[in-house]
Amino acid sequence: MRWVTVGTAVALAVMCVVGSAGLGVAGCRNEQAAEAAQQHFTAEAMGTATCAACGMVVSEQPAPRGQAVHRDGTREFFCSLADMVQYAEIPSPHGALTHTFVEVLDAAADPLETDDAPRTWVEAETAAYVLGVQRKMIMGVPVLAYADAAQATKVAEPRGATVHTWAELRRRVMEWSHDNSARR
Repeated sequence: MRWVTVGTAVALAVMCVVGSAGLGVAGCRNEQAAEAAQQHFTAEAMGTATCAACGMVVSEQPAPRGQAVHRDGTREFFCSLADMVQYAEIPSPHGALTHTFVEVLDAAADPLETDDAPRTWVEAETAAYVLGVQRKMIMGVPVLAYADAAQATKVAEPRGATVHTWAELRRRVMEWSHDNSARR
């Protein structure tokens, strides 16, 4: 459990042993889930992680990419932000997502250029998203992420694209996904 400190891990182990006598194993699992949900999470390096949605090696795909942490502390990586949005809507045995992170692009860079260089990670709720810029090598809906709305607007306006919050992006991607599945 890389997200739990050694002291916390020992305390959890003791609670599990003691709890299994009175509360049962389910009680221990609930304690672990509650502990994981209260931990402060930050973005982690992708390493050789594979996309939880498609199985591709995330670091080999063009930025921006995403990562999410479930209630039980399980971390998943995504090679596209649209994949992460769709994944977030699917119930998981690991519990709901408690933390989401996205890589942000540099507003001065050409948004049509794609590369797999690592970028700065921010909490998904704080980023601003651009929809409507077609990019090569992107699966699903091309979503660009920027550190703030001013940067996103600088990219979106000259291209006739739109700027969205995290909540708006989630709604728009799911609408797009639903519309496309209905056409099949």
